[in-house]
Amino acid sequence: MRTYMLAGLVQCQLCGRRLDSHRINGRPGYRCRHGHTSARNRPPELAKNVYVREDHLLDDLRARFPETADNDDPAIASHLRTNCLTIRCGGATREVKPVGQEPIRPAPAG
Repeated sequence: MRTYMLAGLVQCQLCGRRLDSHRINGRPGYRCRHGHTSARNRPPELAKNVYVREDHLLDDLRARFPETADNDDPAIASHLRTNCLTIRCGGATREVKPVGQEPIRPAPAG
């Protein structure tokens, strides 16, 4: 059975959706495909997919929350849930925000 410690806690900065738990090169990770389905081609103006590995997120969270650094990884996920925090990912950026804050929307082109 696969375990995703941060399931439900990772959100896309671009569209605001919760990222899907997904295996990335045999490791737990998360992705947002921004509504893309294989039944039709994705419009070229749509943002690229967001992929992030769970171990990379956990490394970042250990640095942001040193009080959980001595604990195991489930303690970090528990800390986020207890404090109603979510991780927002988009491209190379990551931020931790309280649950319920509006997602950051890209500025309209032109």
